[in-house]
Amino acid sequence: MRLHDIVTKSLANQHHVLAAFMDIEKAYDKVSKDALLPKLLMIGINGNMSSFSFIRSFLSNWRFQVRVGYTLSQVKYPANGIPQRSVLKCA
Repeated sequence: MRLHDIVTKSLANQHHVLAAFMDIEKAYDKVSKDALLPKLLMIGINGNMSSFSFIRSFLSNWRFQVRVGYTLSQVKYPANGIPQRSVLKCA
């Protein structure tokens, strides 16, 4: 939203706009869960909101398993990283 606002205002004032984007390989795999939650609190997503509780619950003790055909891997509990394209499933 911030980028959209800056670009819109700049173009309306007939200024040039230049943007550079960087795709960091495996960025989600390197996120520290211990650092992410305090950052969310810092930007205003506080512990009283149900969304914060959901995010905290989702990131805590998450595990994954890989299925290839009919074969399942062992369950893994990663120390870092956040789930991507996860299927949310009630236990």
